[in-house]
Amino acid sequence: MKVTKEKEEQEELIQTESNNYEIDNKTKPPFLAAKYELRRKLYKAFCKDPDLPSDMRDKHRYKLSKLPRNSSFARVRN
Repeated sequence: MKVTKEKEEQEELIQTESNNYEIDNKTKPPFLAAKYELRRKLYKAFCKDPDLPSDMRDKHRYKLSKLPRNSSFARVRN
């Protein structure tokens, strides 16, 4: 009797944890990639521009490296 009650409590706990996980997945924040898309494209364009001085290109390359890694669309998964 006592064993079944403990099992029921464990099953309820697992059930509520899985429900919380489903709720958290539904309220995920939007992709960081969308938020940083313009900034990332600008920094990349500045890095590739041969007309700019090298120190300015290095500065923009540094700023690009400081963006969150998840802000790249190549790193976004389904």
